[in-house]
Amino acid sequence: MIYFAGQDDMLPTAADQVEPHPMCGYRLTDEQYAELRPTLDLHGIRTTRDDAGRLVPLAQPARGLIPLLLDARHEHAVAEAEPVADC
Repeated sequence: MIYFAGQDDMLPTAADQVEPHPMCGYRLTDEQYAELRPTLDLHGIRTTRDDAGRLVPLAQPARGLIPLLLDARHEHAVAEAEPVADC
């Protein structure tokens, strides 16, 4: 489960603030990746190249941070990456 809102001591209250079935990862365009690369590198977030840009899989140590950075549902996201169901 991924929470896009709330705090350590408070669970989100709206359905759109929770993803009960997390995706496999997020896809960034080449332009998004070029802009975000320093931030991703700073947090040790790895990506892989594919035909559509860069894939950011959730299967890595920064799993909890990735959706907060890349999903438009989080109010402080730095990008609106495309959720990818199957990697």
